[in-house]
Amino acid sequence: WNVPYRQAGFFTGRDHVLEQLLEGFTPGFNAHMIPLQALTGLGGLGKTQTAVEYAFRYRQEYRAVLWVNAETEQTLIASFRAIADLLKRPQMHLQNRKSLTDSMQEWFLTAIDWLMVFDNADDPALVDPFLPSAARGHLLLTTRATAMGATTAQSIPLSPLEPEDGALCILR
Repeated sequence: WNVPYRQAGFFTGRDHVLEQLLEGFTPGFNAHMIPLQALTGLGGLGKTQTAVEYAFRYRQEYRAVLWVNAETEQTLIASFRAIADLLKRPQMHLQNRKSLTDSMQEWFLTAIDWLMVFDNADDPALVDPFLPSAARGHLLLTTRATAMGATTAQSIPLSPLEPEDGALCILR
């Protein structure tokens, strides 16, 4: 568990999105594909907060919940190093990007029941090399990009909160 945020006590108006995420991660017709979903939309709509809420609500479903800051290549590498260290990957495999991603790909192949969130994955070309090529876990991206490039993410667009939900959020 390395989610860098606290659970919001006033999470409001996105329960249907959380249910949609859960359904999307339920084994479907092609069990060989890695379930990959993306919360998409403009900045400030609550993509990150929705991903955080999903992680907290369903953490008991996973053996590991891992958070990656995907804003830049440097933050991606730093996040992967922190995760690799958390997972006790061999230190000799963490020296450069290639050995780091290879070590993590090995972990993805052997570990089961994990969730990895790529937050602010706005550049698909930057994120693609870090995504597992084969795995038995779930991937969730938050992104402003509506087209995910080579990834085959199921896109879940977020829209602004309805006025009633916004008012309830403020009241809470």
